[in-house]
This record gives sequence, C-alpha cells and structure tokens, in this order.
Amino acid sequence: MRLNKETRPWLILLSVTVGVAVIMLATASVALAATTFTKAQEARGFALCERATARWERISNVPSKLLTAISLAESAKWSKQQKRVRAWPWTVTSGGPGSYFPTKAAAMAEVRRLQSMGVENIDVGCMQVNLHYHGHEFNSASDAMDPDINVAYAARFLTRLRNDADSWGEAAGYYHSKTPERTAYYRGKVEKFWAGLKGAPIEEEFAVAAIAPEPPKFVTITPIDRARTKALNSRFTKLKTAARQLRDDLDPKAKRARQLEAWRNARGRAEQLQHLLAARKAELAQRREAELKNAFKTDKKKRFAENRQRQLAQWRQRIAKGTPVTH
Repeated sequence: MRLNKETRPWLILLSVTVGVAVIMLATASVALAATTFTKAQEARGFALCERATARWERISNVPSKLLTAISLAESAKWSKQQKRVRAWPWTVTSGGPGSYFPTKAAAMAEVRRLQSMGVENIDVGCMQVNLHYHGHEFNSASDAMDPDINVAYAARFLTRLRNDADSWGEAAGYYHSKTPERTAYYRGKVEKFWAGLKGAPIEEEFAVAAIAPEPPKFVTITPIDRARTKALNSRFTKLKTAARQLRDDLDPKAKRARQLEAWRNARGRAEQLQHLLAARKAELAQRREAELKNAFKTDKKKRFAENRQRQLAQWRQRIAKGTPVTH
C-alpha cells in the first residue's frame, strides 16, 4: 500500500487505537487472573448482604424483599454454587461495571487507589452507596463498606425518598436517579428482581468472568497476634455500635420503647421526690413534737431530790441559829 499525505494520519490513528485496545485487554486479563474466590469466601460474602437486607427489611418500614431486590440491581454477582445472582458486599464501582473483590481488605485497597488518583465518584458495598454524595454520613469509607451499616443507611435513604414518591417502586427508581429516563429504567430493573424474589424466576443477563480453579490449600499454624486481635475487637465493637445506632434510629418500635422508658423514668423520679419530701416533713414534725414534750416534761425523781436538798439546807440553817425544830 502506498503512503501519502492523506493516508498517513489515518494509519497513525489506527495504530494508536489498536495499541490502546491491546493495553486495555492486557490490563483486564491481569485483573481477572488476580481475582479468585474460594467457596468459603463466596459463602460468607453472599450471606453478609442477604442477612443485612433481610434484617433491615424486618425492622424498618421498607417492604419485604425490596432492599434485597435493590442490592441485586446494584451489586449482583453470579453464584457458581447456587446458579443464580446474589449481592456481593465487596463490590466497588467507579464510572463503569462493578469490580468484585474476594475480601473487604482488597476492596478497600481499590477504594484507596481510586481516591489517590483523585476519583470521587465511587460506589461501595451491597447497596453501592456513593461516597461522593453520601460519604459524609459515615465515619469512614470502611464503615460505608460494612454490609450492615451500608444496608442500614440505604434503608434510611430509601425511606426518605418514599416521602417524595407515589409508591415504593417509584422510590426505588429514585434510589438510582431522579432523571425520568434513568428512574424508569432502574425501577423496571428493580421491580423485575422484586417480582422474582416473591416467587417468579429471576432472569437477568450478566457478563460473568470465568473464575480460576481454586489453588491447593495448605494449613499454616501461626501464633496469635494479641495486639491485632485487640484492635480488631475494638473495630468490630465500633462498627456494631454504629450499626446499632442506625438500627435504633430507623426502628419505630425501638423509638417508641425509648420514649416510653424516658417517660416512666421521669414520672418515677417525680414520685420518688414527692415521697421523699413527704417523709422528710413527717420526720421533722415528729422531731418537733418530741422536742416540745421534752421541754415541758416533769422529772419527779429529780424534783424530789431537789426538794430534799433544799429542806436539808433549811434545817441545817435553823440548827446553826439555834432555832427550835418542829416536827
């Protein structure tokens, strides 16, 4: 083929395009090869999202299975064991398809990598909470990734959206976007999952990457790291405390119970003060009455002794003066 001034720019553009495509394919192959999931990891990960959505559907005002349906629309991953899609807690998305990681540590490493590059539009967790718009609601990105806290916040956010919607289905559409076209598409996607969870089979196409076979397992016994165990326990306590606080804020029964307990305590304190005041008044009255009795009480023995002393003194005086004493 003969090169001239007209064909040379097109050849350069074609070469650059092919090079970029090759680099992208190579990068994708490396990322795919590095992402492996053991059966135990999959079982634990799938269970985390499903337990959290079921819990918050039970204690919040969100209808049954709706949070689970949204989690499938947000972070669904193919389960090789059960042959169906299930929500995955360690999912990170930023301007494209979501990336699934085998552990929370790996997912958080990806979040930190994106943030170090200046990326702010990052979705994390079972419910794909956006850190740019909602990150200020959490103590840290790690808390936002935690399945229980992640789903708890999604339940509260969805409940707020319901106030501006005509139905829970419309509120689910708003969870993704309030742009009419995006709302309609996302609502249809969620309602399809929702219907499937209520009994109809779930049929949704997903591009699922092939997972490499599990490597052979070797057991290594290592000594217990006491400091790390203490740090993990402290972190676990903080996460559970935050989750419990969110749960209490959302649970109407718990809120009513707290109000009733506060009212009872206030009433009990008032009654205790009244009882204490009445007892104090009775004690003071009894003491005052005893003091009055003692003030006017006559001691016969003491008076008799005093009279005898006085009479004896008079008799002695008379004897001393020579005055006859009459009996």
